[in-house]
Amino acid sequence: MQIFQFYLIVGIVLIALEMVAPGFVLAPLGVAAIATSGVAWFTDNLLLQGLTFATVSAALFVGIRAWNSAHPQSSSEQGTFGLVGQTGVLLERPESAERPGRVKIFSDEFEILWDDSPELEAVRALDPGQRVRVSRVLGNRVVVHRAQGG
Repeated sequence: MQIFQFYLIVGIVLIALEMVAPGFVLAPLGVAAIATSGVAWFTDNLLLQGLTFATVSAALFVGIRAWNSAHPQSSSEQGTFGLVGQTGVLLERPESAERPGRVKIFSDEFEILWDDSPELEAVRALDPGQRVRVSRVLGNRVVVHRAQGG
């Protein structure tokens, strides 16, 4: 096996491993390894290959960081706060504090927050399977109301 083939295989494996690894580290290293494979195709100079790998890796990491800084996500788009405004399906009608009801949003199920709000009273009149929209999130519970057209 020639050195350029080694770099190419390592690059492909790193990019494939990025799919199961947390963070975003392996893909840039994989792209750098593939770029180094191209350089190794033309020269056996290990110093040039090492500089290529280091330069491409550093450029990608700096570029990714700059892009993330220029395109920040607000906290309302992350975590459970990103649920506000989303639609889901009522799985179980709220009956009491002990049986608060459940709603499915995307592939996750959440309990409906039990309180004396008019929203909850309206949701209690819905049948399972009807569409609801999240209006508030408190911890891992949601406040929902009937979705338009639902």
